[in-house]
This record gives sequence, structure tokens and C-alpha cells, in this order.
Amino acid sequence: VSVVPVGDEEPSFEFPAEAVPGVDGLFDILEDAVGRDAHLITATYDPVTGVPVEFFIDYEEFAVDEELGMEVTEPVTPLESS
Repeated sequence: VSVVPVGDEEPSFEFPAEAVPGVDGLFDILEDAVGRDAHLITATYDPVTGVPVEFFIDYEEFAVDEELGMEVTEPVTPLESS
């Protein structure tokens, strides 16, 4: 999995796919941010699947380097309901 900083076109580093959160992990990150009363949370969801496909979290208004942002670049397929 590649990480491409915003504004760049080339990956800056690679890390193992198992380090990337799955769908449940994406929701867990957003839920954690809400629970921690993050200063700013923005998210965009896939209109078909409801999966977060991009988000940015600023945990503390006046802190530096504690922000977190992710963008899903792989296709997301709906989960089968049981």
C-alpha cells in the first residue's frame, strides 16, 4: 500500500496492506474521534455503500502534527447482509 501526501503524485513510502484499516477500522477511527471530542471531523461517504472514502480529523485545535487524514483509493463493494 502506498502513501501519497496531498498535492504529490508519487508515493512517499509504502507499508504492508495489513497495516491499513478495513471498513470496520475506518468507522472505528471516526467513532474514536467523536468519542474524543475532536476539534474537527470531516468525512465523505460512498453514496452506494455508505463507507467513508475520505476523512480528515484534527484532534486538537492548537496542537501541531496530531491530525489524521485518509482517502480510500481501492473500490469498495457492499458487504453482504446476513
